[in-house]
Amino acid sequence: MIIYKDNGLNHSICCFLFSIVAAWYECESSAILDHPSEWRNSIPITQLMYGTVHESSNILQWDIFIYEANLNLKSLD
Repeated sequence: MIIYKDNGLNHSICCFLFSIVAAWYECESSAILDHPSEWRNSIPITQLMYGTVHESSNILQWDIFIYEANLNLKSLD
């Protein structure tokens, strides 16, 4: 039987991953979806995958998550 001595690390990683998922879920009502004027500079992954975006439904979750993370970091300053 193998006993892992780094249980604290495993729990920390699980909490971190849960926090990321919870934050991602919170991004569903993102401000970027309501402001097409910000799409040009704020959704690089979507533009790389699909080209020019004309509808908010085409924006990838990664871009929404990154946009929200940037907003949260700017609000901490």
